[in-house]
Amino acid sequence: MSKNLGPIHYMMYNKIKFQNDLCDKLVATFENIDMNDFNEKIGQPQSGELSEIIELSNIHGWLQGNVDKVELKLAYIVKKLQENGVSQTDIEKVAFEHGKTARVEANTKEEAWNSLNVILINGMPCDRVLNFDVSEDKFIVKVEKSIHDVYWEQIGVINNIYNEIRNSIIEGAFEGTKFSLSEINSETFEIVMK
Repeated sequence: MSKNLGPIHYMMYNKIKFQNDLCDKLVATFENIDMNDFNEKIGQPQSGELSEIIELSNIHGWLQGNVDKVELKLAYIVKKLQENGVSQTDIEKVAFEHGKTARVEANTKEEAWNSLNVILINGMPCDRVLNFDVSEDKFIVKVEKSIHDVYWEQIGVINNIYNEIRNSIIEGAFEGTKFSLSEINSETFEIVMK
């Protein structure tokens, strides 16, 4: 494991921050979520300048711990929103708006994916969660391991809408671009030209 911070570590931290910002927007938008229980049992992902807060002797463990916290945080918030009668559509609208904050600037499908890959958590790079089917005509992303489910199950979410939230973020990031998302199934999607 690395003992020095490199680009991959900053990328992972930016993914954590992006999802944490979504969580905070959901809480601020619907204002009816008490986070005290979550904060006492699990705690918030750490924030600040990465070089100042990360444990350099345990970079991978620190990042994984914060991925775990932000994944659990999203599942917890969605569960509370569902319990409070907030619709899936309303949750997806917030995710869409949040995706717009990371608008994709790209010329090719691969560049579009690279723009998404710096904001979406798909486990740690060593997890090898995604598989790609890429040619001149297509750019398909297949989720080989659904790493999000374990967090949603741990929180006890009955209606896991992680994929729908992810898709809404992508659609927001693609807003006003020449790209769009075509869902093939719940674990496979294609980046297409409009």
